[in-house]
Amino acid sequence: MREKRKTGRGEGALCLMVVMLLLLTGRAPAEEASPAEEAFSSGNAAMAAFPEEPVVTRHRGTFGGRSLAYTATAGLMPLFDGRSGDERGRLFYVAYQAEGIKRLETRPITFVYNGGPGSPSLWLHMGLLGPKRSPVADDGLAHPRPPYGAVDNGESLLDITDLVFIDPVGTGFSLTTPPGDDEAGRAFWGVWEDVEWVAEFIRLFLSRNDRWQSPLFLVGESYGGMRSCGLASQLQDLGIEPAGIVLVAPAVSYGDLESDSANDRPYVHALPTMTAAAWVHGRLSPPLQALSLDEAVERAERFAFGPYRNALWKGAALAGEERTALARELAELTGLPDPFWLRWNLRVDIDRFAGELLADERRFVSLYDSRLSGHGSEYRLWEDPLMARVGTAFVTAFQSYLQQDLEYLTDWSYKTSGDEAFHNWNWLSGMENGFRGSPNTIRELELAMRRNPWMKVFVAMGRYDLVCPVDSVVYSLNRIDVPAETFRNVTFRTYPAGHMMYIHEETLKNLKKDLAVFYGEALGRP
Repeated sequence: MREKRKTGRGEGALCLMVVMLLLLTGRAPAEEASPAEEAFSSGNAAMAAFPEEPVVTRHRGTFGGRSLAYTATAGLMPLFDGRSGDERGRLFYVAYQAEGIKRLETRPITFVYNGGPGSPSLWLHMGLLGPKRSPVADDGLAHPRPPYGAVDNGESLLDITDLVFIDPVGTGFSLTTPPGDDEAGRAFWGVWEDVEWVAEFIRLFLSRNDRWQSPLFLVGESYGGMRSCGLASQLQDLGIEPAGIVLVAPAVSYGDLESDSANDRPYVHALPTMTAAAWVHGRLSPPLQALSLDEAVERAERFAFGPYRNALWKGAALAGEERTALARELAELTGLPDPFWLRWNLRVDIDRFAGELLADERRFVSLYDSRLSGHGSEYRLWEDPLMARVGTAFVTAFQSYLQQDLEYLTDWSYKTSGDEAFHNWNWLSGMENGFRGSPNTIRELELAMRRNPWMKVFVAMGRYDLVCPVDSVVYSLNRIDVPAETFRNVTFRTYPAGHMMYIHEETLKNLKKDLAVFYGEALGRP
């Protein structure tokens, strides 16, 4: 159920009609030029395709068993250069605010974004937190059948917190000024550049909506973990204190995720997740296959962080007999034959594993959810089985929801993959001292937790996630240098699902329960 309050829809439609009149007749109306006409005459026709004002609608839903009236606001927030005052870009957002709250300082506000870099927030919006979501199978495995629509999401956090979904510049409807300018985009596209501009958006939103006193939370998925850790300290520098951070299948330190000739850590971290994948597909040796998933993974962890790690550290000095014995154990733990491990020098990348595990069936497993498999003789990212199941379904559901429920009408294409942002990303700004090591924002989270010992961190991980394996995430965050009592503010939870663990119905419900507890603890409420 929803009630229309104010949309800006009429003005936006009129602006488009004026532009069409100019295009078709070459004659301007007698009235003074509208902002849309001025935008078009200056060569900025793309701007004229958006509603001039944020579109506000009213709705009602049931979340956590509680009926709630709320407003939804969809719009573009202009971002300005702090020195020149020039507009640098416009950031698209969708904000949800509960109605009838007498004291906003008691109502939390949560800012949400996805990762990439170059991904809009629609995945968390339509999968986990928004009031509507894309319908998926109960087990998260079956391919949804079109047509794809949005359904009520009773597991949304709207019963606990207001929500603001952010699309960084270069994703969704967010764009540079002028649009499509890669040079202008470089001001936004980088580890620290991104942190600074998202922090500026948050500052502006708090100011324009009188929410400085509201408890503030951050939720980021995948690369959104890098962004969240950076924002933790950057927001503090702006006088904004996060009460809590939720990291969903996060990447926070690329040195723990990306292997190279001088870095063996990712091989060690990925092994237990490879075991989980082999277990779910029945590819382990009979004694291991008879174990429970947790038991099999525990054995893989003992081997990974003991004999396997020590062997990789030895490198070329590893003796022949020891190498053969290790390959045999790796074969038992992964379902890949000994010769395969020996051929790859005991180091098998995740995409190679994904292509080999079910090779005898001419199938490959998903990196994002290794329970899933697709047809083919090798792993192909653009055919990843998880993306095949959720990609079109999520995008279609969101586009329909945006138009029909949020009444946000535009001809502009919603970018579900910001390729320009990704390919122009400045990774150097995420390296310590600008040049050392791999991109990470661990130090920023560490600094924020030292400054504020009350800040809580919740980490949600998927057991079948090969992109951000559980053991990689835990290893990265365990390196935070804070007092033991402060580190107890970090909560780790592993769910029997993949990177997007919320597409699994039972996991979605359990994650909501865990987040409700987390918010209560972060707010000091029983």
